[in-house]
Amino acid sequence: MGISFNEKGEQRMKYELTKEYLTGIEMIDEEHGRLFEIANECYDLVMDDTAIDRFDNIVALLEELRTYAATHFAHEEEYMERIQYERRFSERYQHLRFIQKLSEINLDEIDENQQEYLRGILDFLTRWLYGHIKVMDCRIPKEEVAAQSEKPEKKTKKPDKATKGKQETKVKKSKKK
Repeated sequence: MGISFNEKGEQRMKYELTKEYLTGIEMIDEEHGRLFEIANECYDLVMDDTAIDRFDNIVALLEELRTYAATHFAHEEEYMERIQYERRFSERYQHLRFIQKLSEINLDEIDENQQEYLRGILDFLTRWLYGHIKVMDCRIPKEEVAAQSEKPEKKTKKPDKATKGKQETKVKKSKKK
């Protein structure tokens, strides 16, 4: 993700969608990229020392996050359903909790202490990007590949030594006629 912290525990770098966050599923990875961009927009708001009142920007950011996350989750859940991913129900539960957390935001609290609230949002996004995308979502293609490799292959039964001789005998007998 390319995130590091200074001695005070403050983030020093922006979010970057690195290969460790890629699922290998193009649509999902592209949409995760947008979630990283939204996290960077939040980071920019936190780091902007010139802004006096960020309330409108925070509300717009939260609305974009809520809308985009709902769309992304729908796409991801549709994909997981299509491949019959065994952990799709726990993924869906995590998605619902994410949306619920965003829905519970009290706009009055944001206005009282905007900087603190932005840091809280950034912390929430950081934990989500690391804990959900890197840990949970990155399992999806592995599960898909594992499920495909566990399917029994059609094998043509090769005759064993005992039956091989009998088959040859039958062939020889039929040729004599």
